[in-house]
Amino acid sequence: MKRISFIIPVFLLLFSFSLSNDKIETGSLKNGLKYVIMENHSTPIVSIFFTVKVGLRDENNLSCGVSHMLEHLLFNGTKKRTQKKLYEDTDMIGGYCNAFTRDDFTCFMMVVPSSNGEKGMEIITDMLFNSTLPPKKLEKERGIVIEELKRDMADPSFFYNKFRKENIFKGTPYEMEVLGTVNSIKAMKRKNIWNYYITHYVPSNMVALIVGDISVKDAILLLKKYTKDAPSRKVKSSPIGKNLFDRKDIALYKVKGNYSELTLTFKAPFMKERDYFPFLLLDRFFNSPNSPLLKIARELKLGRFSSNYIYNRDYAIYNLTFRRTDVFNREIPQKIISAIKKIKKLNPTQGLLRDLKISLKAEEIYNYDNIHYLGVMKGQILADVPFNMVKNFFLDKYIENVKSVSSSDINNIFQKYFLNGERPIITIINGEKEEKNNEK
Repeated sequence: MKRISFIIPVFLLLFSFSLSNDKIETGSLKNGLKYVIMENHSTPIVSIFFTVKVGLRDENNLSCGVSHMLEHLLFNGTKKRTQKKLYEDTDMIGGYCNAFTRDDFTCFMMVVPSSNGEKGMEIITDMLFNSTLPPKKLEKERGIVIEELKRDMADPSFFYNKFRKENIFKGTPYEMEVLGTVNSIKAMKRKNIWNYYITHYVPSNMVALIVGDISVKDAILLLKKYTKDAPSRKVKSSPIGKNLFDRKDIALYKVKGNYSELTLTFKAPFMKERDYFPFLLLDRFFNSPNSPLLKIARELKLGRFSSNYIYNRDYAIYNLTFRRTDVFNREIPQKIISAIKKIKKLNPTQGLLRDLKISLKAEEIYNYDNIHYLGVMKGQILADVPFNMVKNFFLDKYIENVKSVSSSDINNIFQKYFLNGERPIITIINGEKEEKNNEK
């Protein structure tokens, strides 16, 4: 409800604010690097993002966590800069440099005043292509990552997320944790990390996004200048291919916690598919005050409802999750499935559909206006969508795709993905409160 009420004040803004894909240039260099360049001269800032198409999906039980560990190590020194020099040079130009690792990509960012755009490009490409992974620094980063993992494990929600993910993505790399495990991090050898680095960190396995106060021409020149000496080989990447929905069992876990969780996982469309934009609006509808799923949650006393649309290079799924203090038994999932089947047809009103569309449009405008954040929001798109389709997910093309969705499209998507007779993956995680020992 909060999401929808937010967008009403910007209703008029969305019809007067013009966003144009004419400001976007896409292409590729001879070394295979693909790029998206977006001019935005509203503030004297340039944001540079490199999305590297490597992550958890490229790991196994022995190498689990290597993508994240490598992300850390690239901040520790290059052929011409120590770690201290990297930090000093970034500070001297007023820059902000950071990175994050996801299931199927790793993203590096450099945000600088536009007057220092070239220096920012030189620093971030030096990190990406000329890092030395100093052996002494490996032990320091190993300790940092283990502490990061232990901190996450201390959060009660960690095991809820872990068990849910393990069940949904059983038998694939996606069932593992991006941070790895304490054992995999302790066993990680520099030689293996180095081989992983030189294999995956090449221009042909990357997409650069440059947005801000810089011309398309100048941005392309900088990319050519500072990636020309990088290795120009191709990276082989095979689809995982395992069918997640070939099982009928119900996974039941028990954890120490104050609540229980039931998740039904359905197939969903990939971003590259025509169903993607109608599905986005279906998700918004499910989370609106008029949601039939909220009604089911109330009638069956399922507690709090939430949804999660997850997509990566190999899978696209949609989680319907219910949380309450009481435990869930094995009969409840079928009651929910039966209640969903009784819906038969969705028919959001024109007024509600308009509001749902405005919420998506408002987010796109917000993303474009916050250029330091844009690469974070678009990283998954740059990693997974066929490059000739990338423009469909930016600015006016994105808004046109949202605008074209009708109420009947949403109903058709609902029928296709929720009433197709295919059984969802079912995960029950029942929380068990720790009993206090009152003995003296």
